Amino acid sequence: MAPDCEAPMNIEQGQSKGPPQWLAQVKEHIDNQYCDRLFLSDLAAIAGVHPVYLARAFRSYYGRSINKYLLGLRLEFARKLLAGGEMSLSDIAAETGFCDQGHFSKNFKRFYGVSPGEYRKAVQAR
Repeated sequence: MAPDCEAPMNIEQGQSKGPPQWLAQVKEHIDNQYCDRLFLSDLAAIAGVHPVYLARAFRSYYGRSINKYLLGLRLEFARKLLAGGEMSLSDIAAETGFCDQGHFSKNFKRFYGVSPGEYRKAVQAR
């Protein structure tokens, strides 16, 4: 094997060193574009790896699937918008990348244990 070439990394290898650069690049892309519609195939193309490999590596290094990570980012942003009190729930859903208010509300309640409206009222009551 040539000295410049790396052997393909096993997902389990090197976790103590941190993720490979291509995986960190995908995470950074997600962090910057989480309100947009993201596709696994597009993320895999950014990394230059197969979508299944990307999904497994992401879960292995970051402890959750790409979808769960993305959902967490969107819901955290939504929580901040709700605390502002200015926007409607449907506008917040659209702004944070959810397809509709129902999908947003269901996921928000599942994640935080209260509905978006209840959360907004609690924050405004402080």
